[in-house]
Amino acid sequence: MPEVKLTNCGLCGIYPKWLQKRATPHTFIMVYGFLGLVQAMAFIYMIVTLTTLEKRFKIPSQTT
Repeated sequence: MPEVKLTNCGLCGIYPKWLQKRATPHTFIMVYGFLGLVQAMAFIYMIVTLTTLEKRFKIPSQTT
């Protein structure tokens, strides 16, 4: 009996055929890891920006 693949790869109800080749656990881990990295970078950027604004405008850290 052939293995049936029940996963689709796409976004917002759009599942292009060329993207279905990428519907693998390996691709999921790579995309999930990349998105986690982007989220961490954005979080660090916000912290650094907040610290810089606090120093520039002499705002105490308790206020923010």
